[in-house]
Amino acid sequence: MGRLWFALRALIRDEEPVLGFFEALLAMPRASFRKPAERSSPADCTPEDLRRMLHWMAEAERGTVGFPSVDVLLGQVVRSLEQADLSLQQRLRGELASHVKDLGDPVFGSALAVAARWPLPEAKLFLLRLLTTRSSGGNGPESRGGDAPAALGHGRVPLSVNGHAQRLDYRTAVIAALGALRDPKLRSLFEMLLNKHLDRGLADPVRLEICREAGVALVLLDPEALGSALPLELSTDVLLLDRLLSRPESEVRRAVMDWVNSRPQPARAHLSEALAVLRGRHRASALIA
Repeated sequence: MGRLWFALRALIRDEEPVLGFFEALLAMPRASFRKPAERSSPADCTPEDLRRMLHWMAEAERGTVGFPSVDVLLGQVVRSLEQADLSLQQRLRGELASHVKDLGDPVFGSALAVAARWPLPEAKLFLLRLLTTRSSGGNGPESRGGDAPAALGHGRVPLSVNGHAQRLDYRTAVIAALGALRDPKLRSLFEMLLNKHLDRGLADPVRLEICREAGVALVLLDPEALGSALPLELSTDVLLLDRLLSRPESEVRRAVMDWVNSRPQPARAHLSEALAVLRGRHRASALIA
């Protein structure tokens, strides 16, 4: 700080103020200009690397300086998992499942977000239990027995939705992880969730998110469900349609476009315009990130 003080005093009476300004700038503490360390997943992801990346995702969600966005880190983790050989994948699945099965784990939310992108059958039974057990407090379900996790009453995990950090009811993320399994046996569960929360109205944003994820899960099982199984207020929900258009499955994206094009002209024009605006924002956010 002494060097900075003398540089600023000299700047006041400097005959060449431009040079004096840069001298003062360079005299400022280097930490102010230090570039955050770049963090990316290694080429050969080990269970230890995966654990580290999950912690990075948790830090990024909290807004810690020096970390890429959650979406960037999530994409890196999923690519590493997909590119690992079969023997390594088995170890990575075990590591990821251990975090998903522990609601008190500090990276539970990060692991659950990965499970929504990289199907994790190893955690299926635990995820089902989270939806079918209940607890007396918090935002989680109410307890039916003594085997529910102690943290079940604190049923919120950090997730990133449409580029914005939000804290959503963990059931939304659990449904997304179950939907990623694309298990036909779970169709009745998704339909039950949809009917239950639709009957109580969509004014509650948590209920609306649960319905959206259940709707996505149904469409992943059967793309035609978008027009046949989902109620109109949900099948024309722009955020739901955008989420489906972001899926890698071509049959899902094609089902969305066919559904939009089948609507009457005013509704079709409205949906098309709204989706174009929303997806344009996504691209702009990606460029900024």
